[in-house]
Amino acid sequence: MDGKKKKNRKKKGSQSKITEDATASAEAVNVQEQNHSSATEQNHHAQNSGTADVQSAGVSESDIELEKHKNYEEKYVKLQEEIGQLTDEKNSWLQKQVNLEEKIKVLQNDVDCCSQKEASLEAKLNDLQIGNDSVIQKEVILEDRVRDIEGIKNIWVLKETSIREVIARLEEANISLQKKV
Repeated sequence: MDGKKKKNRKKKGSQSKITEDATASAEAVNVQEQNHSSATEQNHHAQNSGTADVQSAGVSESDIELEKHKNYEEKYVKLQEEIGQLTDEKNSWLQKQVNLEEKIKVLQNDVDCCSQKEASLEAKLNDLQIGNDSVIQKEVILEDRVRDIEGIKNIWVLKETSIREVIARLEEANISLQKKV
């Protein structure tokens, strides 16, 4: 909220500054006109003594005064146009600033969302890593059991082989006993 207040103060300050600049320019024109009027009056007094010179030039004091007033009016209009252009340009920049601030907010929200997704994915990755470690431990246990079972199998194979040999000897002994009987 403070940021908006500051921005509004800046806007108001800029607007009042432009208004003050325009007022100052208009006042400067008025001062120049007054200075010119007093200079014109002095010239008028000086010319009264030499009215023949002014009349011979064919230019009257009022014509000079009108021309100067016309020049000041043109300058004033140009200044007003320039103030309008600067105001429009300022408003354009302010609108661009507002747009950029909105884009920043959207991007910040995107960054926050991505940060949350990243944290969630890291938690899932951690869980999967723990699960993977558990599976690896079970695999090691199962491999040990398989070795144990293979060892037992080998013992049974040896016993089976031994029993077959005993059976084979007993059958031979039985055959030889049957022959004797």
